[in-house]
Amino acid sequence: MSKNALRPLPPKDQLIFNSAIHLHQSGTIDKAKDIYLGLLKKHPENVDLNYLLGVLAVQQKEWLKAIGLIGKAIKLKPENPNFYYNRGLANYGMQNLEAAILDYGLAIARNPDYIEAYLNRGVAEQDMQRYEAAIDSYDKAIALNPRNISAYSNRSVALCKLLRFEESIASCEIAIALSPGFTEAHFNKGNALQELKRFDAAVLSYQTAIDLHPRYAKAHLNLGVCLLKLKRYDGALLNLQSALQLNPDYPEAHLNLGNLFREVRQFDQALASLDKAVAVKPGYGEAHFNKSLVELALGNFESGWPLYEWRWQSEGAPSKPLLTSKPPFNGHRSGSRVLVWAEQGVGDEIMFASLLNRFSRLGFKVLVAVDERLLPLFRRSFEHIDFYDKASVVPEDLYDEHLAMGGMCQYLMPSPPDFNAAERAYLFAEKSRSSAIRASFKINPTERLCGISWRTTNQNFASRNLQLKSLVASLAAPGLRFVSLQYGDTQNEMDTVAAELGIRVLSCEEVDNFRDMDGLAALIAACDVVVSIDNTTVHLAGALGKPVNVLLPFDSDWRWMTAGDRSYWYASARLFRQGSDWNWLPLLEHVRQEVA
Repeated sequence: MSKNALRPLPPKDQLIFNSAIHLHQSGTIDKAKDIYLGLLKKHPENVDLNYLLGVLAVQQKEWLKAIGLIGKAIKLKPENPNFYYNRGLANYGMQNLEAAILDYGLAIARNPDYIEAYLNRGVAEQDMQRYEAAIDSYDKAIALNPRNISAYSNRSVALCKLLRFEESIASCEIAIALSPGFTEAHFNKGNALQELKRFDAAVLSYQTAIDLHPRYAKAHLNLGVCLLKLKRYDGALLNLQSALQLNPDYPEAHLNLGNLFREVRQFDQALASLDKAVAVKPGYGEAHFNKSLVELALGNFESGWPLYEWRWQSEGAPSKPLLTSKPPFNGHRSGSRVLVWAEQGVGDEIMFASLLNRFSRLGFKVLVAVDERLLPLFRRSFEHIDFYDKASVVPEDLYDEHLAMGGMCQYLMPSPPDFNAAERAYLFAEKSRSSAIRASFKINPTERLCGISWRTTNQNFASRNLQLKSLVASLAAPGLRFVSLQYGDTQNEMDTVAAELGIRVLSCEEVDNFRDMDGLAALIAACDVVVSIDNTTVHLAGALGKPVNVLLPFDSDWRWMTAGDRSYWYASARLFRQGSDWNWLPLLEHVRQEVA
C-alpha cells in the first residue's frame, strides 16, 4: 500500500472534498464529479477519491471506469467490504456475472451481515440460472432480516424457475403480508399461479399489481395472456393494447395480440401483429413460428412451411433437437441415408407418417425414430422402412443426414394440390385382432359400432374437451352402440352415463388405449365409424382410413384449416366446427345426423 493512500487530505482539500460528498449525496453528480477529479489529480493515490469516483461511475453506468477506479481503491485498502460490493454492481452492469458473484462473496467474507450483498449475489446467480444458489443467498438475507420483502419476492422468482410453484406463492404471500403495496410480489404470485393453471387467481394478482402500478406494462401483458387462456377475449385485448400503449416496441405484447387474433379467427390482424413482433425483434422465433401456424391454417403452404422451421427457436419448441454429429438434411443430396425423427406428440407422428412413403420414393434410404408405442403398427404398415424407438440412440453409422418429421412437409407439400396424392389409408391394423375384438362385443347385423373419444389431458387444449354424457346423449340413435376409445380412467363417467341415460358404453379390457397403440388401431378398425375430439384418436382413425367425425372447437388447430368439412391430411375424416359462441350442441346435432 502507498504510504499516501490513507493519509488525510490537507485541511483545505478536505473541506473541498466534504463539499463534493454533500453534492454527491444530494444528487448533484456532475459538480461532485468535477471536484473529485480535480482533487484526484493532486492526490492520485487517495483511497476515498478513487472509491467515490468509482461509485459515481456506477451511478452513471460507466461500468468499465467504475471497475478500474474501485479496483484501485481495493488495492490500496483491500479490507473494505463496500469496495467489493460496488465493484460487484459494476461487474453486474457489464453482465460479468461470475465476477459480480465473486465480488459480492468477497464483500460478505469481510462483512457476514451484508444483506445487500446477499441479495445482489442472489440476483446474479438467478441470471446465471443457478436457482438453488440464488435461493440460498436470499435465505441468508432473510435470516439476517426476516422482514426483507425484496428477498422474499426475489426468492419466489427462483422457486418458480425450479417449478416449485406452491413455495413460490408462499414466499410472495410473506412479502405481501409484510408490505401489501409491494407490486412485484403480487406480480410474481400471479406468475406462479398462472404456471399452476389457476388462471382466475392469477388474474386477481395481476390486477392488484396494476392497481398499485397502472403503468406496469409487463403486468398488463401477463394479465392479457392469462385472460386469453380463460378465453376472456375482450379483457385480454384491452390489457395487451394497454401494454403496447405503455411500450409500443414490446415484442411479447405484439406476439400475444397476434395469438389472440388467431384464436378469434381474425387472421389478417393476427399476421399484422406477428409481423410487428418480428419487426421489433427480428430473430423472434416464437413470432415466426406462430405466423407459420396462421399461414398454414390459411392454406398458404409455400410461405408457411419455411416459417414452421422456426419452431426450434421458439420458447415452446416441440422437443429438443436431435443430438448427432451428422448434418441436417437439406433436400439437395440423393442416394444418402436419412434418419427421420419424431419431434412432437403421438398424433403428430401419425399425421406426418402420411409422408413417409412419398419421402422414401425420392431416392433416400429412410430410417425413422418414433414413439415406442407406434413401432408394431408402423413396422407392419411400412415394411420397407426401418423403425427405431425414439427414446434410444440410433447408431450414427446407419445414417448420413437427419430430418425432423415435420420437416418433410416443406419438400413434399408446398401447395394445396400436393395433398391430393395422400393415401386414403397408410396404417394397417392387425386384422385377426380387430375381428376378435368386434366379435367380443356381440354386435348384431342391424347395429353399428361407434368409437368415441371426448377429452385430452393436455390442459393447453382444454377447449377441445367434452363431457361423455353430453356426447352420448347427443349421438344416441337406434341401432348405434358406443365403445370407448378414450385413454385414462373412464369408468366413473361410463357408470354415470349408464345410470342416467340407460346407455352402456362398451370398453375393450384387453386394450390399453394409451399404451397399446397397435391394440387401439385394431379397436378402431373394429368400429363402423368414429366420433372424437381433436386428439390422437382422430389421427389414428384417419390414417387407418376409418370414417371419422372430428369435433373441432372454435379455436381449432392449424392442421384443420379455417373452413370446410374435409381434411387435407385424412380422406376419411369429416370436420365439424364449433361456432364463435363455443357451443357444442349445434355441432353435435349435425354429427348425430351424419352418424345416424
